[in-house]
Amino acid sequence: MAQRDEIEKKPVYKKAWFWILIVVLIIGVGGAIASSEKDPKKVGETATDTSTNNSTTNKQDVFKVGDVVAIEDQEVSVVNVTRDYQPTSDIFSPKDGKEYVKVDLKIHNTSSENGSYNALYWQIEPENGELIDYMNAAFAQADDSLSSGELTPGGTKTGSIVYEIPQGSATLKMHFKPNIISGREAVIELQ
Repeated sequence: MAQRDEIEKKPVYKKAWFWILIVVLIIGVGGAIASSEKDPKKVGETATDTSTNNSTTNKQDVFKVGDVVAIEDQEVSVVNVTRDYQPTSDIFSPKDGKEYVKVDLKIHNTSSENGSYNALYWQIEPENGELIDYMNAAFAQADDSLSSGELTPGGTKTGSIVYEIPQGSATLKMHFKPNIISGREAVIELQ
């Protein structure tokens, strides 16, 4: 019993769990600082040929048609929106109570390395709040479909994505999330 009383406790800074906690905290703070530096921001405007770009908002993370948005080493913009889009093939038509919406996009790689683009990075949100990817209208895609690929440094890709949404949705938003791990997302109001 006397032997137990004589054992000294190690100081906290000499215990492994203390240093693990310090490392986790440093990584967390560093990640928070890094993520705030790459939040989406408006860096310009493009010419648009749609009348759906008249919405205004005070939120910095919601953009509009024609805005050039910098996010994750890319500059992206919605150039045009076509409601009640009719595919070139008569074989495909929207389901009852639905309509096709064609969204024309422009993507520019601002990185010094190759960067990827993918239609799956984009989703549309009608007024019911559902996030819809392009796969629900995969057979109605236009000839200039965005699809997926790589861009060299400074490269630019234009293309479109067709979505099937509830007919007559009063509000539409595009969600662009190029990196699922970072969680950063740009929201672009289409009307």
